[in-house]
Amino acid sequence: MCVGLAPALVQANFELIQQIHSEGVAIFMVEQNANMALSIADRGWVLQTGKVVLDDNAEALLANPDLRASYLGETDERLQASQSLRGRKRNWKSFR
Repeated sequence: MCVGLAPALVQANFELIQQIHSEGVAIFMVEQNANMALSIADRGWVLQTGKVVLDDNAEALLANPDLRASYLGETDERLQASQSLRGRKRNWKSFR
């Protein structure tokens, strides 16, 4: 049973991808580690049930509190006060 790549290998892969990109090569990556992927990306897309529901530059996506709460497991006091996001995915159409 494979439980994933070793952290050192993941880091090495991301460094290689970043080096290739810095040489002007466009890269399209599908990655579960959203924090790490967005940290080296120019742009990102969020898919929900096969449809793009949110897209923006990587910096804006990383800063989006709704995205962080729904997909990265983080919460913001403002979000907690206004609604509970635990246990469900956000309907992003309301954020466009």
